[in-house]
Amino acid sequence: MSTGIAYNPCKNCKEMDKCSICELTYYRKGQIKSSTADVVEIPEGGIGNLSDGYHTFNELYHHRAILFSVICNSMPDKAWKSKLHDTGDMYDGMFIVGIETPKGQATYHYDIEPYWDMFKVKELEKAPKWDGHTPQVAIERIEKLSADVVELRHGHWIEDNKRQKSYKFICSACGGVAYSPQPNTKNPHTKACAYKYCPHCGAIMDGERREE
Repeated sequence: MSTGIAYNPCKNCKEMDKCSICELTYYRKGQIKSSTADVVEIPEGGIGNLSDGYHTFNELYHHRAILFSVICNSMPDKAWKSKLHDTGDMYDGMFIVGIETPKGQATYHYDIEPYWDMFKVKELEKAPKWDGHTPQVAIERIEKLSADVVELRHGHWIEDNKRQKSYKFICSACGGVAYSPQPNTKNPHTKACAYKYCPHCGAIMDGERREE
């Protein structure tokens, strides 16, 4: 894999001149080189401060942790965290956190500090057995997670025109009431609710508007 991007050498092959997994040649003077890339100087503070011109590795790692914690915390019955793999080992100072999707598990590793307390999910003595998923498979499972577990509701607004100047609308999905005329209506006697979603149940109001 020759991406032209600088990476740290694998933890298990620091003594090797070339990693057999990532195919990167490691130079102990603070340089990393791939077979197709120019030598990249490691910035002061370490590889995490290396930037693509927009974000550093550390920033992207932090953003991923925040976003995944939001997903896990919104579905605590499906998520878990552990300081041990199913095999009883763990990387120094790290933990594993995962979420079960209809397609299988999706997991990431994070530093215990400051991320452990960020995940408000159940703690397991050991993580479930790894099912062999790759990073690409994990993100594909996460991408489909919301569509699999969230049932989208659809409805329409029912206009309550018992009073001539009423701007009262009733959600066909939940019966919730909204008061909102459509702005800039050409015909002042024609009213339509401005809300595209019901503020009570979240239903998508893409059905036909009806009058009572």
